[in-house]
Amino acid sequence: MLQDVLFAMNFRGKALVFTLAISVIAFPRSVFAQEPATLASVDHLLETASRALQEQSYRGRFTYEFGTTLETLEIVHLVQDGVEYERITHLNGVEREFLRGGREPNCVSTGGFLLRGGLIPQTAGAVSLSQSYHFYIRGRDRIAGRDAEVVQAVPKDEYRYGMTLAVDRLSGLPLMSLITVSNKSAIERFQFTELEVGPDIEAGSVSPTGSQHARLDGASVPCTKLPAGKSIWRAGWLPPGFVVSHITSDSEGDALTYTDGIASFTLFIKPLPEPSSFKQGMARRGATTALMSVVPAFPHSVGVVLVGEVPFATAQQVITTITSSGSGQ
Repeated sequence: MLQDVLFAMNFRGKALVFTLAISVIAFPRSVFAQEPATLASVDHLLETASRALQEQSYRGRFTYEFGTTLETLEIVHLVQDGVEYERITHLNGVEREFLRGGREPNCVSTGGFLLRGGLIPQTAGAVSLSQSYHFYIRGRDRIAGRDAEVVQAVPKDEYRYGMTLAVDRLSGLPLMSLITVSNKSAIERFQFTELEVGPDIEAGSVSPTGSQHARLDGASVPCTKLPAGKSIWRAGWLPPGFVVSHITSDSEGDALTYTDGIASFTLFIKPLPEPSSFKQGMARRGATTALMSVVPAFPHSVGVVLVGEVPFATAQQVITTITSSGSGQ
């Protein structure tokens, strides 16, 4: 079950960063600029990548690498009358496929808004992407036969990972994403090996190719800067720059998603009449951490699962501060 959660969250959470949504070792030192990039240059690259992923039709193959594992996937992204449709298919290992469709034109999530240079109002003041990362232009590279501009995001604290992104100079699509820890070692890489961009993609290309597929409703993607849903639960501590982007609540429990514009994580919270039945533990796949823990609360303890692209220490600190408006905290 945990592996299924990790897998599903891994690709939903990274849709903005790569498909968006690697480090210094991925490029020759000769192409690296040594001075911080101007904000205008960085803003342009990030906004271009964010818009291209949502507004352009494209198809291609890319690799996903973490540890000693290398996976190959195919993606088809179709924009028809402004509405997005997408298919992601695993080409090796167990047969797996994700289909997504229905996201309306001009639907921009909280993370997408931050990537495009927006400010999110908060009690302590407005939040922006530049508060969490230093940005550097690292020159040019060539990926999947296409010229790219390379931008590096270096975190300002230890609560998040770094990222290097290569943006296609012609289409604006991200061609490569590398996630790094503070010592510059890479823990995860996405990279296109083939890419075709243009309007000549047929509607049938986003149909299922096999029996093992899951559908994600694009119409359910949040399209507001601030979440419309409500929950009695909240994280008492968050890494600086993270804001809540989506809240859902039902009879099974609550789900709260937080983002800083590049990284994101989701808290799944469920009351536990019998805490001993809840399995606790931790797992990691690439940059994605999954942490399951029981948190004392009134009248019942709660089971909390955190899944997202943050270090284990960050996940642990967030989970230990879960509180509610009805817990007396």
